[in-house]
Amino acid sequence: MEKIVFNEVYDILNCMDLKYQRRIPNSLKNLIKTNRDLFYDTGIKTLPKNLDDVKPETKALLGIIYKKYFMNTVMDISDSKKIK
Repeated sequence: MEKIVFNEVYDILNCMDLKYQRRIPNSLKNLIKTNRDLFYDTGIKTLPKNLDDVKPETKALLGIIYKKYFMNTVMDISDSKKIK
């Protein structure tokens, strides 16, 4: 994966609210931080409203992070029976 992708993901994650940043494991944050290009400036200073200006790989990695750490997909079986 390109180092620029890690830069874009790093900058976007740093723009997020702290309650979301805390959900991401430190090991993943360190992986992103150590693999980015220190001399490349993405220009991302605030959380973007859309991801049109980032690389497709950045979108994919953010999607994986979103699905794994931000979505609440855990549903107890007893809850699904109550819904029915």
